[in-house]
Amino acid sequence: MSIIVGFKTTTIVVLGAILALTGCNTVKPTAPAASYVTQLTKVTEPSVFNIPIELSIQEIERQLNAKVATTIYEDNSLENNGGDNLIVQVRKRTNIGVTSTNGAISFRVPVSIYVKAGWKVEKFGIVLGKYEDTNFDIDLNFATKVAVGPTWAVSTTTVANGYSWVSKPVIKLGGFEIPITSVVEKILDSQLPTVAKLLDDEVKQNLNLKPYVQKAWNEIQEPFLVNKDYKAWLKIKPEEIIMTPLATKGTNLRMSLGLKAITESTVGIRPAADVNTKLPPLKTVPSINERFQVSLMNVVSFATLKDIAAGLAVGKTFEEGKRKVTITALEIYGQDNKLIVAVDLVGTVSGKIFLTGKPNFDATNNQLVIDDLDYSLDTKSTLAKTADWLAHGKFVSMMNPYFKVSVKDQLDEARRLIDQNLNKTVANGVVLKGKLDHFRPDQLRVTEQGVQSMITAIGTLNVMIDGF
Repeated sequence: MSIIVGFKTTTIVVLGAILALTGCNTVKPTAPAASYVTQLTKVTEPSVFNIPIELSIQEIERQLNAKVATTIYEDNSLENNGGDNLIVQVRKRTNIGVTSTNGAISFRVPVSIYVKAGWKVEKFGIVLGKYEDTNFDIDLNFATKVAVGPTWAVSTTTVANGYSWVSKPVIKLGGFEIPITSVVEKILDSQLPTVAKLLDDEVKQNLNLKPYVQKAWNEIQEPFLVNKDYKAWLKIKPEEIIMTPLATKGTNLRMSLGLKAITESTVGIRPAADVNTKLPPLKTVPSINERFQVSLMNVVSFATLKDIAAGLAVGKTFEEGKRKVTITALEIYGQDNKLIVAVDLVGTVSGKIFLTGKPNFDATNNQLVIDDLDYSLDTKSTLAKTADWLAHGKFVSMMNPYFKVSVKDQLDEARRLIDQNLNKTVANGVVLKGKLDHFRPDQLRVTEQGVQSMITAIGTLNVMIDGF
């Protein structure tokens, strides 16, 4: 058996040599020079990053109660105020309650009031008088409106919103009940502005947005790596900040800041940050269209293209009449934004020919394909002189199906990477939380690494800041 196999092999080699001597044309067209795209197209459509800011009503309430002293008002003299024969002490009865409705803040200040009142007569050196005291409870109500100006200054307006008597004050003197409600209300009315200012100051302190927004504005401009294998970087250049009016979410206050920015993808070394620390003026808008867009590079290498195409094409024979050629080897490289396919042939024509075509993406089948496949100009000219029968389009048509590469796995991996990098900490206290809604390969470029695609991802992105 081994002798027979050896005889057949020898016979094929001899026949091949005879064919080469008697009927074979050798072709040597000039190889198209390799050249590559070095810059990726930047995304110029602005994105809007959402910065949700929630203010804990419970935290405002906690800090307020910690800072408001138990004693709110105290008059311990019977002689002052023109000898009014009145002592009044107003103390916080229980914790101040804070609520929010439709973006407004409401305060309930429960107080307990002690009153000592009576009369005194001094005549002929004799002082006569009688005093009684009483305790009663009342709830003071306040409402606060909040606004943030273009310069990020927070303004608050707190006004008294009435009070609710829990028990009304009455003094008993000599068997008579003397109502002193009007007297106490007069005192309360005079002290309400003081309490309102205290509440104003506390709300302003809790609504000091600028340091947090400044932090997000600065940190988000630092480029971060989104694909370490291809050294792909994402750079965000913010341009404008918009804000919705204060609203209520659950038991908290909520507002949304929209950071309008241009995102850029670059490949190679980490790009310079070029941080612009100046916050732009704030613009208030009814609502924010949260839309985030970013591009991420994906690469199908020349080696992958070659392995798939060679696996299908090498060994295939093209016949026309008595003439035929067999593909023995295949290489792929780039020229400008096209692919060059170098094909080694043996048979009626031997040598190397060059095909050229433009990479494209078949969205229906998730495939990278080569469109407009044809001979290079010098190959076409050479074949016209030496092998006109091969110069026609039938051989090229046979080659077309061999250049369809599924990129589904790469797209799935790219989507995973984008999802992963939309949910990460980009700086101390600044966390991205995103959701991808739309995903598609957009542009194709031929670079030294292979066929690069700019995969456009569209979704929403929240920038979470510590403290909110």
